[in-house]
Amino acid sequence: MIRKFVFWIIGIPVAGAVIALSVANRHVVTFSLDPTTKGTPFLAFDVPLYLLLFACIFVGLFLGWGVTWAGQHKWRAKAARKGREASALKREADEHKRRNDPLSAPALPRY
Repeated sequence: MIRKFVFWIIGIPVAGAVIALSVANRHVVTFSLDPTTKGTPFLAFDVPLYLLLFACIFVGLFLGWGVTWAGQHKWRAKAARKGREASALKREADEHKRRNDPLSAPALPRY
């Protein structure tokens, strides 16, 4: 329910903005990876401007995600370590319960 609401409130306007940007920036530009030669660059591509804009946005998003993910390594490692410690303590507590359970203790012989 909430996903549908978020889609309609955020997704549709974003899609509209993407379509508007694509239509407004559909002329072709030359993307050159050779900054020294302007006339005949060694490596150049003719691409629509909107593709270049969206590629830059996606590269920025993925770089930001990667840097954030790498920066959170300390907390993820700490959480994993605490999880392993909690599992070991739970196993130890279960072993103590099993060993000290009065129902599982051997009964005294009846005479």
